Amino acid sequence: SSSTKKKEKTLKKVVKAGGKRGVEIEGAADMGGLHAFSTFIEEPNGDEWMLLEALKAMNIVCEPGEEERKGCSGHIAKSVFSTQAENKHMSYIVYVPRALSDKIDIEEWFAAVNTAVRGERVASARSMILGKVQNNPDEAKFVLKLKDEFQASSLQYLRSTGNFPSAAEDSDDDMVFGDDFDCDALEFDGAAEAADEEPVADDDGTETADQGVPQYFAEPEWTPQQEKRLKKVLKEGGKKGVEIEGAADMGGMSFFCTSVDEPNGDSKLLIATVSAMNAVVKPDDEERKGGSGHIGKFIQSASNSALAFMVYLPSPLKDKLELEKWFEAVSSTVGGSRVASCETAILGEVKGDPEAGKFTIKMKDEALQAAITFLKQGGNFPDESDDDDELVFGDDDFPCDQECEDADVAGDAHSSNGQAEVADLEQYWKQWRSDLQSVVSNLSGS
Repeated sequence: SSSTKKKEKTLKKVVKAGGKRGVEIEGAADMGGLHAFSTFIEEPNGDEWMLLEALKAMNIVCEPGEEERKGCSGHIAKSVFSTQAENKHMSYIVYVPRALSDKIDIEEWFAAVNTAVRGERVASARSMILGKVQNNPDEAKFVLKLKDEFQASSLQYLRSTGNFPSAAEDSDDDMVFGDDFDCDALEFDGAAEAADEEPVADDDGTETADQGVPQYFAEPEWTPQQEKRLKKVLKEGGKKGVEIEGAADMGGMSFFCTSVDEPNGDSKLLIATVSAMNAVVKPDDEERKGGSGHIGKFIQSASNSALAFMVYLPSPLKDKLELEKWFEAVSSTVGGSRVASCETAILGEVKGDPEAGKFTIKMKDEALQAAITFLKQGGNFPDESDDDDELVFGDDDFPCDQECEDADVAGDAHSSNGQAEVADLEQYWKQWRSDLQSVVSNLSGS
């Protein structure tokens, strides 16, 4: 039926969005040492069962050979919420993996958010609790306002229990979104200034773009080898930028340190990477790219023969640290040299020399550690990520392997034709997927 097809289409969008958001959360954990987040997701449209599907997609185990990574954040505790498009209702869920149960009390966390929005408990299991609240003007329940109260109460609980950084609370108003490389060109040793921003006409009258690199980062000419890699470099940078942006939204962090592969140790291609990370997100783009220009970064890329690295500091963060000192902390550790600089970024590189005991694979780890150590010393990076060995990766503890505790699940799992009660969430999902038509009318109250 048309209703079933519509639900199937919605489900695909929800799962796709959940998978992408999971990668963003995983990126935040890898780069920021965080183990808990609170975030909003649009696609479930306030439907509690669709929200469960989104959470499940966030927690999918990543397959190493996959072209596009999905999920991967089953080891991160989360509060996730979604509102109906017309703000008629809101659904929300808190999830705590077993490895973090000694740090976060799931019942206390849910109680904090549920009390704040005056909602109801819909379903629960060992690792998750699901809730929902209806818009009700008579009771002064306005979903438009409640979603802010949910987010605030969730973060407040995490901060009060030492599970969320508080250093960024007073800096939100200073953030500038977009690509904040506010220099006209990175000045390379012996290189000419970058090309003007206007496209140049070819002999046939067509305009040649700068191959996706903002002109104030573009060298006048790329080598054939660089041109061949540029598309992959920009794609990787755009995706990594989204991950960093997601980390900032969900984790309240101002700085990240990470590595990228595609520049393969080429310092000029690394400029293109960071440029793609900082690109302004276009609202009408089908796939988000960039968006992390407001985040300070240490980015590096290594080949067997060279390590390229960049420190980037957007203008609103200049009162938190000195760009020159950050660069020097990294460069002095690996014996690097300064290649280029501008007001908000410094680019460096170091050549490998096996005979002198300089191996890029080792220097890469040393550079990353030096960048993080500098940030920690200035109070600009979490210093509580020493429990990585306790983390459980994947969704082995979600969904639950026990019956849900609330009878409401059974009621919501009924179909209009008298389908038997389903109290176990895993069984509910299996039954939904195998016989979607029989239960679809109850998923969104249709």
